[in-house]
Amino acid sequence: MTVFLGIDLGAGSMKVSVVSESARVIGEAAASVSTVSLHSGWAEQDPQEWRKAMIETIPAALTDASVNTNDVASISFCAGAHSFVLEDCNGTILRPAMMWMDQRSAGIAAEMKASSFDLIYTKALNTPAATWTLPQLAWLSRNEPTIVDKVARVYMAKDWLRYQLSGDWHTDLTDAIGTMLYDVPAARWSSQICAISNWNPETLPPVVQATNITGETLKGHCEVFSLPPGIPIVCGSSDTAVETLAGGG
Repeated sequence: MTVFLGIDLGAGSMKVSVVSESARVIGEAAASVSTVSLHSGWAEQDPQEWRKAMIETIPAALTDASVNTNDVASISFCAGAHSFVLEDCNGTILRPAMMWMDQRSAGIAAEMKASSFDLIYTKALNTPAATWTLPQLAWLSRNEPTIVDKVARVYMAKDWLRYQLSGDWHTDLTDAIGTMLYDVPAARWSSQICAISNWNPETLPPVVQATNITGETLKGHCEVFSLPPGIPIVCGSSDTAVETLAGGG
């Protein structure tokens, strides 16, 4: 039997589905993940908790489907947009992941709307709001500069999960646009928008199509997830984009 693994990080749980060639879900597993709110309006999660949930749910879903790892033809990911992980040059996570529902940057978003609306809207095609990555990164630049100085790579949530299996560093177009740092008409990261938030564009990943194969399960990465090396991994996209596709949109 040939099957495909879909790995989805939601706001409160990690879910893994095993899908047959006929697009039928034949196995599932889920594990809870927790959100920490140190102050009103804040929302953060520990990426290591995501990783532990994935270690638990992948083998459980395969067992539920009564298939083995040799049946897995490919793996892909989705997660909520705007949630990101920051790592230094050694691959160390620098702080908890700020989630899409975090509202601490509302004041900064209002400032951006007042001072830079035309630039942001023309390039990013959206209006600044606290839910988006741009104001959140600007908040970090102002309030946690010593951490920001150490950032070597920014991962959107589903991309960090994929990295755990494949070691690749990419994002798809939908998640790139969701950061509000991407110049959509020019199809590249915008140095002008990055400057608004005092963010280094070199920390942002290469952008590919959601359907691109970005790597494969690598020895030294995948064994802890009960998977063999060599399984192709598809980039994936945000949960809303995937829902739209699944709904025929």
